[in-house]
Amino acid sequence: MHQMIQSNPSVNVKMVFMEHPDLDLLRYNAPTSRTEVAAIFVGDDGEPPTNRDICIYPVADGCRNISSLYQCSDPIVYPLLFPHGECGWNSNMEHVEERISAKRVRVTQLQYYSYRFAVQKSHVIMRVAVHLPNQKQVLFQSGQEVADVARDSMRHTKLTAWFLLNQHNVEAHNYKYVDIPQYYVFDKSQTLWKKDREEVKK
Repeated sequence: MHQMIQSNPSVNVKMVFMEHPDLDLLRYNAPTSRTEVAAIFVGDDGEPPTNRDICIYPVADGCRNISSLYQCSDPIVYPLLFPHGECGWNSNMEHVEERISAKRVRVTQLQYYSYRFAVQKSHVIMRVAVHLPNQKQVLFQSGQEVADVARDSMRHTKLTAWFLLNQHNVEAHNYKYVDIPQYYVFDKSQTLWKKDREEVKK
């Protein structure tokens, strides 16, 4: 394919774009083109070219350029990432209500693609305590040893809370102790593992 492109560097292509991507194609507004065309744009490094210039020729108008920031250009350039042709980021995309802040109402391009492709700086790391039976660490203040030891004997560490979770929750049997923080949240006030953050807030 790359050799064919090099031997024929300039090829005129006519493409049809829907004006409104939300419309139902199966009902009243099927595209007028009778053929479907697929094209591969490849740069020297195998990536899509950064300076791509996509033009369309509407029936009644002259040539119109499509910006690389246009929301419908993502499925054209990255068909494996947008297999169903859904639109990508656009400058009017708003945050969901609980994410709106005084500083930012709209979603940035970085935020959208980080969310879309689940980009994380690093994995979440949580230290899970390990101790031998009856050798739990107890911190106490001078003069209050008996009260602090009695109080801490009633509280669970993450390890003993995991044992308790396994006694009462069948689903927890599927996870090793080190995997529990991925599926449960440790409630420090009650010293218990809970299924989701909403339970911890209550």
